[in-house]
Amino acid sequence: MQNQFSTPTPESRRSILAEYGEQYDRLIREKERQRITSISRTTAYTLEKRRAFPYA
Repeated sequence: MQNQFSTPTPESRRSILAEYGEQYDRLIREKERQRITSISRTTAYTLEKRRAFPYA
């Protein structure tokens, strides 16, 4: 099974951000990304290559 990241709708994006106590979408540094997602840098990179994780 392959999971592929799909961009959320604006409404769903606002809902997700509100659940995490964020007011707006923004870029974050690696340390904060790790705290939010709880996955390692290597795992995030691997998922990005498979397009199963948001990437810039």
